[in-house]
Amino acid sequence: TSRPITDIVQLYLQDEDGNIIAYQSGDQIPFEERSFEHRKSIFKIDLPPNVKYSAYLHLGSDGEVISIPLKLYDTSSFLQATYKEQIFFGLFYGILILAATSYLFFFISLKDRTFLYYGLYTIFIGLLQFALDGFFFQYFTPSGGWFSSRSVILMAVVANFFLAKYADHFLAFRTHFKIMPKIFNGIYVMLAISGVALVSLPAALEIIYPLVNIIGLVTILLILGSVFLSLVLCPLLG
Repeated sequence: TSRPITDIVQLYLQDEDGNIIAYQSGDQIPFEERSFEHRKSIFKIDLPPNVKYSAYLHLGSDGEVISIPLKLYDTSSFLQATYKEQIFFGLFYGILILAATSYLFFFISLKDRTFLYYGLYTIFIGLLQFALDGFFFQYFTPSGGWFSSRSVILMAVVANFFLAKYADHFLAFRTHFKIMPKIFNGIYVMLAISGVALVSLPAALEIIYPLVNIIGLVTILLILGSVFLSLVLCPLLG
């Protein structure tokens, strides 16, 4: 159940006699203290014949979106689903590593900062997904703590910065559209404020999560809009 990055995931099963079995997961507790040691919030439960349980699920978050899928597998089905995920993740992260390596190689060879910005963006967007999938917590911060709970948003801030730098440099916004320098400088300031707030204001997480998502969306819209203006409207207007 739940997303891998959910802070607190607690499952309580109560039988008809009132006895309660408690399970816990989430990236706010050390990895080895999970009821089932896995990057996802998984609970291994036994369902004896003719026994009824009432299930209660408690989820906690410091700003991330909470999702509540509740799926029940037998052991064989769970293993099959895991094997399929491993193939997908191998291809996905392999392609990201190949792309980042290629862009950084081109930067070293050609000294064009466009390749540097996009290569770094690819690296940090990969690390962002790595954290979302629960791998970062499992392999790098298994004890939990401050960095573990903020890894997703930190990677998002840095990835957004390099995406904006790439777009600003590659599409030459500042040359063709005079208002673009102010817009991009505003994006950089907002990302800097978000980074400082992450370190100094824990309560700001609830605001920073949607803010960084909005900044990323605005950057993508700027890219699409500017490409449209450059390729369609500018030639028409001469």
